[in-house]
Amino acid sequence: MDKRYILFPKASHYAFFHENAHLMLIVWERDEHKELYLITEEQVGHVELNYSGDLFTELVMPVVEQIFFIQVQEHDQEGKYVLGSYFTVGKRVFGAYYNRNVEAALPPEVILFEVIDDGGALSLCELNEDVYEETKDAFVKRYGGHLDIHL
Repeated sequence: MDKRYILFPKASHYAFFHENAHLMLIVWERDEHKELYLITEEQVGHVELNYSGDLFTELVMPVVEQIFFIQVQEHDQEGKYVLGSYFTVGKRVFGAYYNRNVEAALPPEVILFEVIDDGGALSLCELNEDVYEETKDAFVKRYGGHLDIHL
């Protein structure tokens, strides 16, 4: 099979998980247009993408667009974070975020939030200690093999 390589230098690329689907969100600089693709293969130096399909995109995009990019006030600094995974534990929904400004060579630090759905409007809530430990364990069990992370 003839493999073709396509680069999008005027777009930002964000890999993340939505439950068990490994996805790539591509955001075009000029008009903030967003496209969603399935990551079907990942090797050092390249990623193979397939279009996720209209139905999947229509189900996932309204959810992740609301909570994909966040700003967190930490001490006297503001951090910019991006969604790394959107997952459920029991009947509760959580988001794992990593710092957008971290260097690619470093394993990113991950922070966890609960995703609260208030009639379609999503917001994030900090986790108390008991929920944090259970959520952290579920996150590491589900995604730990895919990521080099620090919680």
